[in-house]
Amino acid sequence: MTLFHIEHKHFWDTCFGFDESKLDLWRQVVALAPENGVTVHYFTLSASQHVFFLLLEAPDYSAIEKTINHCRQLGPLTITPVTRFGE
Repeated sequence: MTLFHIEHKHFWDTCFGFDESKLDLWRQVVALAPENGVTVHYFTLSASQHVFFLLLEAPDYSAIEKTINHCRQLGPLTITPVTRFGE
């Protein structure tokens, strides 16, 4: 299994914080994760900076795409394979 750090940034003028249909796209990530063999270790955000942070564990990159690709319509995603420090 591989860890993937995912970051999404947007600007205040494109913020979707009050658009339930767009927020539902992010909620789907948690729902889709188990179906794709993905574990959500954390899903956090900095509301003042308009940045989302996720740490997902998956068998491969394809599982990550199946879990989060639909969120790309809200803006760019940076998906980075990572390892735990010291491993």
